Amino acid sequence: MTPIRRSAAGPAWPATALPGARWREVEIHHADLGIVYTHRDWPTAFAVALLDQASSDHTAAGASFAVRANDLGRTWSVGADGPVIEGAADDLAWWLTGRDGHGLVGELPVLGAWRRAPDAD
Repeated sequence: MTPIRRSAAGPAWPATALPGARWREVEIHHADLGIVYTHRDWPTAFAVALLDQASSDHTAAGASFAVRANDLGRTWSVGADGPVIEGAADDLAWWLTGRDGHGLVGELPVLGAWRRAPDAD
């Protein structure tokens, strides 16, 4: 495993994490621009991959709830038992990355900043 650093002072990441990190970076920040492309334009495969990653990262940060993507019929647990937040996969993924929760149903817990763990990929 070849380690890389995303920034000079940042932690070492396995080089194998780079493709997924770049995919997330391009899709999320493309939608952040708010011009024509939004999180609702994300491919389903990306929304699922992001839900997999962000739910795991929030679990590691001590969060406790679940998200249910009604459009996919799938639920992701985030930590132990807690409230269930429902909505479309792209809206759930958008919210888990620290953006607004428009379109979601349920009492949205306050989330800390989304932080990627270097060894999570």
